[in-house]
Amino acid sequence: MISSRRPSSHATGVTLVRSELERRGCTVRRAAPRSGANLVVTRPDGKEALVQVSSLWNAGNVWWPPKKEPNPSLLYILVALNPEPSRFFIMTQTEHDDLAEEYRLAHPRQKALGGFDWKAALPFENEWSKLGT
Repeated sequence: MISSRRPSSHATGVTLVRSELERRGCTVRRAAPRSGANLVVTRPDGKEALVQVSSLWNAGNVWWPPKKEPNPSLLYILVALNPEPSRFFIMTQTEHDDLAEEYRLAHPRQKALGGFDWKAALPFENEWSKLGT
């Protein structure tokens, strides 16, 4: 019997980010389990960056990318899978943490999980230059 379940948004997002980075000339590999990221990206100039991917099936929901220990080489790439085509939002760890803090302050009764409103990521759409590509 064929399952009608769609793949997880996270697995789909990681696959799309990997494909987009490779299309831009980067080499991409899975990060070590305790590295604090999903992917290790080697840019065409040889410099490396860690990438944490977070995905949503439906635009309009709250982003819940996990908060990480400070790391200057960590970037977050958020992927909105629907409506198609998928949209990519690239931000530094500081930008991510600032958005999460703004959301936490605006929602004091909500458990602090590090999320933020979907629209808060819009200024970071297609900011691939943060990877040096």
